Amino acid sequence: MTERSTIITFEDIAEVRPIAQNIQDLQRIQPYIVEAEKLDVLPAIGVRMYRQMIEARKKFLANNKGVLITTNSGSVIQVRKNEFTEILNGGYYIDCCNREEVYQGGLISAISYLTYARAIMQNSINFTAFGVVVKKTDTSEPASDTAIIRASNQAKKTGLAILGQVIEYLRCKKLLPCTTRNLRHKRKFKVIGD
Repeated sequence: MTERSTIITFEDIAEVRPIAQNIQDLQRIQPYIVEAEKLDVLPAIGVRMYRQMIEARKKFLANNKGVLITTNSGSVIQVRKNEFTEILNGGYYIDCCNREEVYQGGLISAISYLTYARAIMQNSINFTAFGVVVKKTDTSEPASDTAIIRASNQAKKTGLAILGQVIEYLRCKKLLPCTTRNLRHKRKFKVIGD
């Protein structure tokens, strides 16, 4: 893959969440990065902001300077180097609503946890010429389905919580409007009766 089409890389995930050393193949992890970004991050921050985060990270890595971001409402805002670093890596900032110091975990951590949640659900499954197989060796014992689901759900919950923190940071910096979908308050419906 020559052109960056995602915000994070495999290396970013490995810094946030330990992954087995034998899973160094980008082709094995890249689909989960794309899914996490397209299905979780993009709907949360909007298409314009998502595309700009990809482009801004390319520019940021290339010249290590601030970037111009066009908000979803069309305003252009100069995001300084330290602010963009905070968007990606997290940090402390003063919340614009209650003027208290708060922490946000960063877009890299959020996407890494969401990717990890997807990857561990599918990691032991391999598609071969002979069908779908579960990989087992003499020196390892497969985790139970319950343990895998529990670990995946916990990683997803962590990723969504961090993504919610990032959204609050982007709102505070006026990069996202206050009407952006809040991940913390999902509607739940309960069926009553038949």
